[in-house]
Amino acid sequence: MDNDADLPEPKENRRWGILRHPLVIAGLSSLTAIVVAVISLSSGSDSPVAPTPATSAGPAQQRDGDVSHRVESDLQAYEAGWTVAFEGPLPDTAQYPMVDGDFDYVGKLRWAKTRGAVDVGESHLRLYLQNDGAERVTIRGVSAKVIERVTPIAQTYLESPSAGLNELIQLDFDLDAGDEVEAGEAGVEPGADAEPFFSTHNVTLDPGETTDFRITTRAAGCLCRYRFAVEIVTVDSTLTLEVGDSSGRPFAISGRAKSYDDRWLDAQLSCNAPGIVRVAADRTPDCAAHPPT
Repeated sequence: MDNDADLPEPKENRRWGILRHPLVIAGLSSLTAIVVAVISLSSGSDSPVAPTPATSAGPAQQRDGDVSHRVESDLQAYEAGWTVAFEGPLPDTAQYPMVDGDFDYVGKLRWAKTRGAVDVGESHLRLYLQNDGAERVTIRGVSAKVIERVTPIAQTYLESPSAGLNELIQLDFDLDAGDEVEAGEAGVEPGADAEPFFSTHNVTLDPGETTDFRITTRAAGCLCRYRFAVEIVTVDSTLTLEVGDSSGRPFAISGRAKSYDDRWLDAQLSCNAPGIVRVAADRTPDCAAHPPT
């Protein structure tokens, strides 16, 4: 007859038994806390990171029905100079690109945009569309829909003067014309006789085909927040894409205010020096001044 009391005690598996020792448990807890702290510090840095340009397969791509789309800044179009406004004071300029020689319009604009800058007067975007379906689609219209209209930003103004000519852009939107503006043709003066671009043009996409539109948006009388509406037609249906930025938020553009509390200028052309300088009321740059850091 078997007697459990006479059986030898089972030997504990040493590989797992040692992990239950109090000192080992305490050590593992401390190590875990250190690893978590290091990861938090690495991911929580307040140093702005330049955005990675979106690609057709990048995270900014969105899909509605069989059409993928994204909108991003048309950075090359800003090589003719740019002006932006901040709703607060000038940001810390410690990381402003200090370029001696070549004028880094893209890097400087990216510095401003990642710190909340809003285009003044004119904004340049690029709209990418791709047909992911099995049938041909037709883009029958693109319009800009203003969802908020308030007075222009009048706090802080920063200008980077032109050092060259701008490239041609296909579509043009004048947000002062109304709350829903159809795309006009670039180079054609807006007016009563100007026809919307898509009233005389057809754009079709075969399965797997892509296209992109270079867009200029203008505003003189408002701080406007807006999205694009893209009308897509298939054989048996019509789809309207409501397009915002890569995070789904509306775009923003501000008209030029009558005056600004604070004016600044990129000094490379005006003062022959890298950095940003303050501009006096008579628009004279103070080449001896330096922005806050």
